[in-house]
Amino acid sequence: MKTLAPRVVTALTLAVLCQAGLVLAGDGRWVSGDVQAASEADVQEAGLLAPLPGSVDYLQCAEQCECDTGSEYCDTGCGGGCGAMRPCRVWTIDYQVRTLFNSHTSYEFGTGPGTTPAYAPLSKLDWSLDSTWHGLRVGLEKPDWSVHFEWLTPIEDDVHGQMADFDWLTPADPSQLDSLTLSSLRWNDGQMLDLGGEFKWSDCFLGLPIEVWPGAGFRFQRFDMTARDVFYVVPPDGLQYEGDAITFNQQYYQLYIGGELRTELCLLGMPVDLTFEGDWAGTWGFNVDHHLLRTGGDRYTMENTSGGTVHLALIAETPVTRSLSIGVRGDHMAIDTTGTHRMVWQSQGLDLEWDNGVAVKSDQTSITAFVRLDY
Repeated sequence: MKTLAPRVVTALTLAVLCQAGLVLAGDGRWVSGDVQAASEADVQEAGLLAPLPGSVDYLQCAEQCECDTGSEYCDTGCGGGCGAMRPCRVWTIDYQVRTLFNSHTSYEFGTGPGTTPAYAPLSKLDWSLDSTWHGLRVGLEKPDWSVHFEWLTPIEDDVHGQMADFDWLTPADPSQLDSLTLSSLRWNDGQMLDLGGEFKWSDCFLGLPIEVWPGAGFRFQRFDMTARDVFYVVPPDGLQYEGDAITFNQQYYQLYIGGELRTELCLLGMPVDLTFEGDWAGTWGFNVDHHLLRTGGDRYTMENTSGGTVHLALIAETPVTRSLSIGVRGDHMAIDTTGTHRMVWQSQGLDLEWDNGVAVKSDQTSITAFVRLDY
């Protein structure tokens, strides 16, 4: 059933966009910049800003958008854009569809204790994350602060990429790649959580109508996958095994601090809210894999690491009606951590831990489309 999900999501998205075009063309509640220049009494008399049941005062919200610097450019209104009146949001809920591409997570380690000569890397496993996710984002937004919670999970079972297993096994020539295998991947479980908040620091940035919003929060990621079918590239022996080979569970915990720059542009007569987002996170990682093909009992390898994450995003959103908007965002996240590697092979009496050449990294690039409801 999950293989049908992308088609269903695409159909729903097209339906929303079609409805958006019809509403945008005929909804009299869309208020242009010309109306913004009129007095509150004239606007309400014309019936253009008749408040919806339970709605907020739109003109009051617009007044709160003015910059505090008094500069001529900043005094032009909410970002100096199209001037469309929209409510001060209270609660928002998004449905999101996120596609990851050119994305992966990996771990590597060097030789263990007592090995001479010591070198790194000895082994590296690189797991593709290319896949489509979906989920919800719920936010509480006020004129001067906001908080949000986001949850995403994979739509499909299969990962659109492979696991690559590299081994350098020749101490006399550590640069010689002795083994490279490729395996298909499927999701057992995937979770992305984000809980954060921001507050407005300033209405202007460098004399421009760009709002500055510092923020902080917590992110959690879990990538739980199974690699199946082992295809040898080095040496070129081809397919050597069919079936499940390795299970892998990786978790990242991130405490981030950063902020946003927000402004409004006018494109084709439509207001577009543009947000640039950036943050750095202290990051802690833990992963474990279970080698299912090892003879002589179960063998587990684990990494326990810490480091940092750099995250950048660009978000564009445009209103369709007073309470509905659509948008798109692009994200890139780079995780880099180091720590310890542990190998547990109970049947062989082995439980070893070392830090030579241990590195756990992830690069994640994604495009997200969303539909947002304000209420």
